[in-house]
Amino acid sequence: MHENVFPGGMPVEGKRGNYIALAATLAALGALLLCSQAALESARAGLNLCAQMIVPSLLPFFILSSLLQQLGLPGILGRWLSPVTQRLFGIGGAGASALLLGVTGGYPLGADAVARLRRSGTLTREQAERALAFCNNSGPAFLVGAAGVGVFHSAGYGLLLYGVHVLSAVIVGMLFAPRSGGFPPEERAQIAAVSLSQALPEAVRSAVRAVLTVSGFVVTFSVVTGVLDASGLLPALVGTLAARLGLDLSEWCDVVIGDYNYLFDPVVHLKRFFDAAGDWLFLIDEAHNLPDRARAMYSAQFAKSSLTEAKRALGKGKSSLKTALTKADKVFLAARKACAQAAPRAGTEPAGETEPAQVSLLPAEAAPDFALPEPLYARDGTVFLQQLPAALPAALRAVHTPLQDWLEQNPEDPAHAQLLELYFALQDIARAADRYDSHFVTQLTARGSELELHLLCLDPAPFVDASLAAGRSAALFSATLTPPAFYRNVLGCADARAVALPSPFPPENLGLFCLPGISTRYRQREASVPAVADALAALAKGKTGNYLAFFPSYAYLQQVYEAFAARWPDIPTLVQQRSLDDAGRAEFLAQFVPRPAQTLLGFAVMGGIFGEGVDLVGDRLIGCAIVGVGLPQVNPRQEMLRRYYDAQNGAGFDYAYRWPGMNKVLQAAGRVIRTQEDKGVVLLLDDRFAQSEYARLFPKHWRHLEYLRDTKELKKKLAEFWGTH
Repeated sequence: MHENVFPGGMPVEGKRGNYIALAATLAALGALLLCSQAALESARAGLNLCAQMIVPSLLPFFILSSLLQQLGLPGILGRWLSPVTQRLFGIGGAGASALLLGVTGGYPLGADAVARLRRSGTLTREQAERALAFCNNSGPAFLVGAAGVGVFHSAGYGLLLYGVHVLSAVIVGMLFAPRSGGFPPEERAQIAAVSLSQALPEAVRSAVRAVLTVSGFVVTFSVVTGVLDASGLLPALVGTLAARLGLDLSEWCDVVIGDYNYLFDPVVHLKRFFDAAGDWLFLIDEAHNLPDRARAMYSAQFAKSSLTEAKRALGKGKSSLKTALTKADKVFLAARKACAQAAPRAGTEPAGETEPAQVSLLPAEAAPDFALPEPLYARDGTVFLQQLPAALPAALRAVHTPLQDWLEQNPEDPAHAQLLELYFALQDIARAADRYDSHFVTQLTARGSELELHLLCLDPAPFVDASLAAGRSAALFSATLTPPAFYRNVLGCADARAVALPSPFPPENLGLFCLPGISTRYRQREASVPAVADALAALAKGKTGNYLAFFPSYAYLQQVYEAFAARWPDIPTLVQQRSLDDAGRAEFLAQFVPRPAQTLLGFAVMGGIFGEGVDLVGDRLIGCAIVGVGLPQVNPRQEMLRRYYDAQNGAGFDYAYRWPGMNKVLQAAGRVIRTQEDKGVVLLLDDRFAQSEYARLFPKHWRHLEYLRDTKELKKKLAEFWGTH
């Protein structure tokens, strides 16, 4: 039977294969014509890669590989090593030449050597297939240069990696060796050695062909990815494949390593590990973030505008979906009116802070009465309820089935993406409503014609406990799980054993000082600005280096920064901006260079993107100031949390404010000492740090914390510390 073969090696029989190949080729041609500029730029990038890296790195080794084979190296090794290679790998001794070239020259020389041995008849097909598993390896240039020196800054580590890599290849070869039936015979054919004058021209020609083939594939796939990217298909394709394959492959793995967000996320998580019990062992780092993450995961929110916007997106005409949307919108309109009546807004909202008005698509008829349960809180358009108003989730459930039918029947409709988002939002609300019990509160916020529904999980303990109980056991890690009882209660691990390990860092390398004469409480913040600025100046002048100052809010940060910059313009500063993206974050951190020639003082927000997960090793950061005790902002939600835990155990302020705030403090302070060689200073600025309720939350390695009278004494202590370090 005639067989057509695609470039990737997949056989397609008969005319059907020809038709598929023709269709694929025509589609590719069309894509090239539509995205010609992107294809041209991608081809140019691929050619530059080949010219600068592929050809210089591969051509000499390909020539050497071919030359060694033609000069008789496989035959020599075959005679010498055949008893060893047959015993270890189940292949003839000539296969050792492929292994040698693979571990010395790197990819893809080992594979090329195996292919040459197969074409010459030196290796059987079965032997060649086994040899490919362990003869194609990274070379010393990559592992020692790129991995060792480039990543670990050590050639020794690179050599170690190379040794492990070679040993792994040998072990794989041994594992792939035949286990029964004896060993294969000696090589069926041997490559006859030729003279150098004959071997060299052929080696060059063969190497050039191989390099051109590799370069052709590089350029081809560069163009393909460039065209897909320009068309907008690449991100979606890669994201979908990565997500699907990653989740499917996770069940085949002994160990799955990822951020805690993969397990505890409001939208996406590894739900399959929680659906049924299994022999899982959960090891969760950064566990101090789990209380807030778990609350978000089991909470849900929905906006009335999603209904009106969905109905508008459907356009003219009648349908069961439009009818369901209209009925649900009517219920939400009635709830909005009830909410506005129970919590009328005081005065007018400041200019620029109101949201765009949203128009209801309902007929101009009176909305039905809505029975609002007795509120826990009612003020300025916001109502908190202990009870879930059943009419709201019921109205949304009535939309679910017609919406699902519409999505299945109209996959190409322009409104499909928008209504799919609505479908997911309905699912989130339905799941939260099914869980709703005494661990939840309902928040309704009326703003203009909008009504926001929030089902807030105050206590995620039973749900987290049930999730983790799906595995055999769980271990939670963090440098700041203080106090342990708080995390046991919030995460549902009442019987968990708490183990506190001593700090691995020498305590004498960390200078700890506190100025308790400064109050950063909200009412005293404006008055505290000069004293805080003076303390920061003393810290920055103690030694030339990089420093960070953490503040409880952007507003307070800006106040102190303006005062500091006006009084000490000679000290370079850096200020964290609101809503920094990854590039902005990287740019900010890049300013903290090793061995700085002048002092740099960065202003950042406590609990923000620089308060944890930042490794400024060595002298990239030698000190930080913590301004305030990190208490969360007082707002109705935090007060609901406080009220709940007051009823549970009488420790509402601790659960809602004090303990989460001190966690931020300790995380920020932990940015200074990252290795056993690091030396630095932490300065605490707030009188509450001297109170027992806060001081008892300090880690044991903070026992040498010194409380100072004023900035003058701080300067003296800093001089003493840096004089000995």
